[in-house]
Amino acid sequence: MGIALIAILIATGFVFSTLHYPTKYKLNRSEGWIPYFTIATIGCFFFALTLPFMMWLDIQNYGRDLASYFNLRFNDIKQWEIAFKELKFIAWAAASFAISLTLGTIAYLIYKIPPIREWSSRKLGNRDPLEKLIVENIFINKNNINNADQKLHCICVTLKSRKVYVGFCDIVVLEHGKINGFSLTPMLSGYRNEDNHRINFTVNYQSHFKSYDEYEDDPEEVFRKYKVTIFSENIEHINLFDADVYKKFPSPKPSSEMKYIHNSYKFS
Repeated sequence: MGIALIAILIATGFVFSTLHYPTKYKLNRSEGWIPYFTIATIGCFFFALTLPFMMWLDIQNYGRDLASYFNLRFNDIKQWEIAFKELKFIAWAAASFAISLTLGTIAYLIYKIPPIREWSSRKLGNRDPLEKLIVENIFINKNNINNADQKLHCICVTLKSRKVYVGFCDIVVLEHGKINGFSLTPMLSGYRNEDNHRINFTVNYQSHFKSYDEYEDDPEEVFRKYKVTIFSENIEHINLFDADVYKKFPSPKPSSEMKYIHNSYKFS
């Protein structure tokens, strides 16, 4: 009975945890025994939630009425070789599992609503600086990517190899665990000078984007051809990038690339 109780507790907690977006997010970032204890705790919560209801059913003898409704007699139940105490436990476990599944499904549907999903993702992403930056960048640009006339907010990523990319992030699946990598649509790329760490831009992707006829009608289709995948372990530094602010910093020589980008594309 003890093993069965632990198994049904874990199953009940696991069902809700996989459907409830914030819980799934936190569990996939937990380590060691913490996920098991968390799932078991959730299972205990649903068992405790259904206990008063099951006790009320037992006091009112609704179990006997239910057996009569299905034309089950005492001798028929005895042939199942299941004690009444065990039968009550099975009913209790089934009710707890059903409530866990029902509430989990409702939560799953609620967190599918874009505004609620966005609010929750931003709130959860505040726990990690990298996730916070990526999540904010994704949601700020969400409605602007397919419109070449709208502003796109960019980030600047410096890799350990001193390679630099300036661009915007694609959607990432946060509830599957910590971000090990993400896809970036580059607008500029270059490298950091080894001596003074200044950025030298060598590639302006805008000139390549605009060479496609479909760019004006469907920019995202063109962006797909140039996306790069960046792994978190290779990042040396990451920050927000503003072309106007960048231009104001003193530079040894004028940046023709930045002038071209500023005039041809709107960065915030």
